[in-house]
Amino acid sequence: MVSVRSILDQMISAYQNARTYRDLGEIILRWKQNGQTHERRTVYRTNFQRPNGLLLEVGQTQILANGKLLCAYTPDMPGLILQKPCPKELTLLDFLSEPEIYWSVTDVESNRFCNLPPPLVFLMSPEPLATFLYQADPNTQTELALLDSGKIGENECFRIAVQKKDEESVFWIDSQSFILRRVELPAQIIQKDEKDPENEEEMSLTLEFNDAEFDWVGVLAMNVPERAVPVASFTAPQIEILGSEFPKCQFRPLDGRDPSAYNFQNKNLFCFFWSVYATNTFKFQDLERLYRQFSGAKDLVFLGVNIDPPSVSNEKVLAAAEKFGLTCPLARSSDEIITRMLQNGEAFSCFLVDSHGIIQFCDGLSSFRPVMHYARKIQAVLNGKVIYKDLIREIETNEETFRASIRQWVENGIFLKEAEFNPITISEMKILPASEPFLCQKKTIWTTTDLKSPSWIQPLPQKNSILVLESGNGVAEVDQAGKIAARHALELPENEFLTKIRVYTSEESGKTSFVLLGKRLYIYDSDWKLQTAYPPESPEALKKAISDAIVGDLDGDGKPEIYATFQNETGIRKLTLQGEELGKSETESNVLQLAAAQIQGKLRLLSVDQSGRIAVYEPQTLKCEKTLEIPRRTLNSLAACDFIRDEDETDFLAATAISPNGNTRALGFSEEGEESWNIDLPDYLYQRNIPKVLPFFCRDENELERGWVLLGADSSVFLVEPDGLLIDQFHFGKIITGCASAVFDETPILFIASPDGVCALEFQRN
Repeated sequence: MVSVRSILDQMISAYQNARTYRDLGEIILRWKQNGQTHERRTVYRTNFQRPNGLLLEVGQTQILANGKLLCAYTPDMPGLILQKPCPKELTLLDFLSEPEIYWSVTDVESNRFCNLPPPLVFLMSPEPLATFLYQADPNTQTELALLDSGKIGENECFRIAVQKKDEESVFWIDSQSFILRRVELPAQIIQKDEKDPENEEEMSLTLEFNDAEFDWVGVLAMNVPERAVPVASFTAPQIEILGSEFPKCQFRPLDGRDPSAYNFQNKNLFCFFWSVYATNTFKFQDLERLYRQFSGAKDLVFLGVNIDPPSVSNEKVLAAAEKFGLTCPLARSSDEIITRMLQNGEAFSCFLVDSHGIIQFCDGLSSFRPVMHYARKIQAVLNGKVIYKDLIREIETNEETFRASIRQWVENGIFLKEAEFNPITISEMKILPASEPFLCQKKTIWTTTDLKSPSWIQPLPQKNSILVLESGNGVAEVDQAGKIAARHALELPENEFLTKIRVYTSEESGKTSFVLLGKRLYIYDSDWKLQTAYPPESPEALKKAISDAIVGDLDGDGKPEIYATFQNETGIRKLTLQGEELGKSETESNVLQLAAAQIQGKLRLLSVDQSGRIAVYEPQTLKCEKTLEIPRRTLNSLAACDFIRDEDETDFLAATAISPNGNTRALGFSEEGEESWNIDLPDYLYQRNIPKVLPFFCRDENELERGWVLLGADSSVFLVEPDGLLIDQFHFGKIITGCASAVFDETPILFIASPDGVCALEFQRN
C-alpha cells in the first residue's frame, strides 16, 4: 500500500536528484461576485539547471542565471537590470538579498502558502517540506491524508491533503514522475450575506505547474525592455548620483517667465521630474504642500520639470499641471543628460541640489516620501549642512541589515512570512564614556589637536611617523613626538573625498609611493607629486567610488601592483603604479574589502563582497581558486596578519559579521572557512567607515606581543590575542574616526583618531 510519507519522500528525491526542471507555472485566482465569475492569471514559471542555471518569472519580474551572469528585472525599478557574476553554485540568497527582487517575488496571492514558487523550494532547499507542513495540525487525523487519485490531462496523480488551521491544501503529484503538477489552496469567503447564507461569495486559488518536466534540454533566456541600464544593485544609481554635480541642462519655461528666472546658480534647488501620464496624484498634492512651505525661502528655487516628449503640447502639460494642483514654477526638458540621470525617464524623481551644484539628496528610484521627510532635508541644506554622505551610509546600512535578515530567513528554511524571525535592527550610534583597561596598563605617549578632522591613519615605521588624512582632502605627517612634520597639498578634483591611504616602499631604491583612495585612485611619488589618477577623469569615472585597494608585489614578479575594486561594480582590477590595467577578475560583485594573505606558503588575494562570502584569488591571473562561506555569518570586513612569521604557514584571518540574530561579531576563521573564535561587538550603527579589525602590538614584560584590536561603534576597544582570547577592553570615550598600530623604535603604539585629534597609546600587559 502506498503511504503519504512515501509519496512525499519520492517527490522530494525526484526534485533534488533532477539535473534540470522546467514548467509554465501560473497562479490562477478565481472568484464569484454579484453573480459574475472572474479570473486572473499570474505567471509563476520556474526553469532550473544545476548547478547555476535559473529562469524564474513571477508576474513581470524575471531572474536569469546562465552560469556566467546573474540578471534580474522588475517593473518596480523601470529602466534598470540587475547584472552581476553568476556564482558557481546558485543559492536562494544570491537573488533574494536584493530587496526589490525579494518583494517582487514574494508579494503574490499565494504567499500565505509559500513565499516562493514551490518547485524552487523543492529544488534548492535542503528541507523543503518544512515550509509546506509548517503548523500542520498535529491533533487531527487529517493532517496528511491520501485522497482519491485524479487526472490532469493524461497524467494520473496522487492527491494529498494537508490540514493547517482548519484550512486544507491539496497537492497533485504525478504518480509516474512524482513531479508536482498542481496545488489547490483553501477557498476564502470574500462576501457573506448573513440573511442568505447560501449566497456567500468566495475566492479560490490554484497553482498550476503546466507542462512540468524533469531533465529537459534548452537555453535559458529572458526578455527585458530595450535600453535597460545594467547595475550591480538597484541602489547603485542613487549612490552614484549622491554627491555628484548636478548636470548643466536646459530648462524651458512653461508659464511665460523669462528663462533667467530659472537660473539657480549659487542657489539651492529642489526640482522634481514628472509626466502628464502620472497616475498617483497624491504625490503632486504633497509636492504642492512642500512648495508652499518653502515659497518664502530666498535661497531656494523650487521647480517642476516635465519630461514628456515634444509631441505632448505645452497646453496639454499645463492642463495636467492644473489637474494635479501644481502652482509651483514649471519647466520642460527633453535633455539626454536628464534622460540618462533618470534611467530612461521612467521613474518619478526629485533632486535636492545645494548652492555649489552638488546633489545632496535624490529620490529618483523609489516611491515619494511624506512631506516632512523632504522638508527636513531641504531645511538642513538651507542651513549649509552636507547630508549626502549620511544618506549613502544610511542606504548601505539598510542594505546590510536587509541582507542579514534575508540570510537568517533562508537559513531558517521555512519560506513563509509568518515564520520569519524578528526583523534585524541596528541601533543608533551611542558613544559611551571613556574607561580604563582592567588588566593592562595604558599610557598616553602624546596627543595632538592640530589636525583638521583626522580620519585614516597610515604608519610609516621606517620614518617613525604616521600619515593622517585631514578633512578627506589633505595629508599630514606626524612625527614620533606628535608634532606635525609636514602637510602635503594634494592635486584633487573639486568635491573629491579621500577615505584611505596605501603605501609601498621599494626594497631596491628605498623610494615610497603613496596611493590614496577616493572616487578614483591617486598615485603620488615619494615627493608627493601626483603621478597619475585612475581611472582617467571623465563624467562616468566621477560617478564611481573606490571601495578598497591594496598595493604590493603579490604575484612575485618583482614589481608592485595595485588591486582595486569599485563600489557596485563587478570584479577586481589589477594595475601598475602608473595606472595601467594588467587584468581584471570576472567574479564577485560589489566587493567591500580586500586583504593580502599567505595561504599555505603562497601569497593570495582575498575579498569579501556584499553576499558576505570570501573569495580567494591567485594574484597573477586573478583566477578565483575558491570561495569561503562562514555558516550563519554575513561578513562585512576582512583582515589578515602573519603573527608567527612563518613563511610556510597560513596567516591568521579575522573579520566582522552580522549573525542570524542580528548581533555584530568579530571572528577568526581558517583557510577552509571554519570559525575558530568570535567576540560580540556593540550593536550600534558605525558613524564612520573605519577598519573594525586590525593587527595590534603591545608589551608583555620584555616581549613584543601581537594580536587583534577590535573597534566597536560605541568607542569600545577590544584587545585580543591571535587565537581570539580577550586580553582587555576599554572605551575611548569619543567617536573613533581612524586607528592603526605600529612598532616605533621597539615601542608598540596604538594610534586612535577622533574628530578633535589623534593620540598615541602604549599598552603593557601585567
